Amino acid sequence: MTQQTIPLHFRLLRDYIERSILGQPTRKAAAAAVAALDTPGRWRVITRWDLNPEGDAVDMNSLAYEVQVRPRDRWKLLCRVDWHLLGLEWADVQHEYERNLAAWEDGSYPGGPNDPTP
Repeated sequence: MTQQTIPLHFRLLRDYIERSILGQPTRKAAAAAVAALDTPGRWRVITRWDLNPEGDAVDMNSLAYEVQVRPRDRWKLLCRVDWHLLGLEWADVQHEYERNLAAWEDGSYPGGPNDPTP
């Protein structure tokens, strides 16, 4: 199995990932997170969007990236980072939205029928 496509700006998440690992409640939890990050298919980066107050459209300003690890049998949130903290530009947000729409249409979103992660 190949690892999912990593967003070009994934390297910008590094400091947040590191801080989250160091902030784990136990050494065992930190070691499990590191082991998951070292294993293809046991970590993923997903995007999160909120709906606007009316609930009928995506709030484009709500983009956040979640780094999730699967140390055992379920996905766990390692960290969540808002797009503006990564120094992204509005064009990056629009590109991510279009990429997410395409994933939704072909079912390759996390948990979807064509999800590339096990």
